[in-house]
Amino acid sequence: MLRMAWLPAGLAVQLGLLVLAARSPEATWSGLLLAGSTVLTLLLLQQIFRHKRAMLDTPTSRIGSAAQGYVEITGQAVRAQTEPLRSKLTGLPCVWFRYKVERKHGDRWERIDSGASDHRLRLRDKSGDCLVDPQGADVIPRRRDRWTKGDHRFTEELLLEGEQLYALGELRAEGGAAQAPAHRSLLSELLTRWKRDQPALLTRFDLDGNGHLDDREWALVRSAAHREATAQGNVLRARQPHAVMGAGTLGRPFILSNFPPEQLARRWVWWFRVQAGVLMVHGVAWTFWLRGIGVS
Repeated sequence: MLRMAWLPAGLAVQLGLLVLAARSPEATWSGLLLAGSTVLTLLLLQQIFRHKRAMLDTPTSRIGSAAQGYVEITGQAVRAQTEPLRSKLTGLPCVWFRYKVERKHGDRWERIDSGASDHRLRLRDKSGDCLVDPQGADVIPRRRDRWTKGDHRFTEELLLEGEQLYALGELRAEGGAAQAPAHRSLLSELLTRWKRDQPALLTRFDLDGNGHLDDREWALVRSAAHREATAQGNVLRARQPHAVMGAGTLGRPFILSNFPPEQLARRWVWWFRVQAGVLMVHGVAWTFWLRGIGVS
């Protein structure tokens, strides 16, 4: 899935290919470079259009009444876990972070470490709340800090608790009776766990103290496991399902940002216009290339 952060690099590659195509003395190589740049432009244009239309065409839903499926919601960011999440580089409390560490080699910066948090966060509005799983999301934060120390450069991006967040993605229900494991699965998992701890199993069920379990004692093990698996299943089925937003299965855009939705949509519109302009430049370049090989 396309990330907004990739678009400047994509534009640099497109323009670089155009320059190489213009400078190439060989018509064949020039045409191949131009073709590669054109294909890249069309792919970017198509993906940007998908993101733009997804934002503009999906109405904003209230969290408490949002239906399962592809939705757009806004709400206040709240941490989902008891202890606050702290960023990797500065240790600041947040609900999400991304970081990058680079080392300078001559005139170039080489990445030596990077990553992002995968902890779930919670979005809340007046109607309710839902969890957001940021894995696979195009997270577009407003806060981006960069500093250097010696020959190292550090970059950190944060989403802070209490900020107003925008989320566009697939909303689904987790937990409750629909997703409770089958009794057979719970029973098998329970027996496997008990068998791993033989001393505890013998202490509990070796009635004659001979150091192993006979058929009668194994029957007691299975009966106890059946009762415990039934109780666990009842507890799981009684839990209320909760809403979770995450990446969808159809490859649709999954966006999480603390930019206002209108400003975010304008950025996608701007990038669409930039790519449309680049496509027009490619049209002119193809015209000159065809003339250069004698096709008028």
